[in-house]
Amino acid sequence: MKLVSSEHVITMPSDSFKTDVANRLLHYWREKCGNRPRPLLSDLELMDLYDIAPLMFIRDVVDGGKDLRCRFWGTEMASAYHMDCSGKLVSDSFTAYGSKNTLDIYMAALESGLPMRLLGNLGYVGKSESNSFEGIMLSLDGKDHPKQHVIGAFAFRYQMDNEDKV
Repeated sequence: MKLVSSEHVITMPSDSFKTDVANRLLHYWREKCGNRPRPLLSDLELMDLYDIAPLMFIRDVVDGGKDLRCRFWGTEMASAYHMDCSGKLVSDSFTAYGSKNTLDIYMAALESGLPMRLLGNLGYVGKSESNSFEGIMLSLDGKDHPKQHVIGAFAFRYQMDNEDKV
């Protein structure tokens, strides 16, 4: 089932990931869930994920989901996107079209509460093999409200195979 699709990214719920980066984050997230559907943001320690932190991001829900603010943006993310999104809103980081697509993807991850697999290419940055990725997005609860944050990571230079073609 495709939840979100654009010309550059396909997003779907999945428990199956092929890259070490996505599997590492999924394992850590599940470990922190315990008996809950999602961990709290405060349950996570970025230093526990130092090996994949450059490829990670964390975004916070703003205005009930009308926008998202970037809490953490790894150095490899900044390099791939050619910008540092730290502290910025999605709406301030991308064009109107890019913001809508980006928000749709994040909101699908938040609303489903399931691990989301992303396959795509940062084509608007410059479509190339080095910008192809497998990504993961996972929802996190806030201190006072559920599903207030998204944590994720992209493994760049990902080579899609026949199973990945949609």
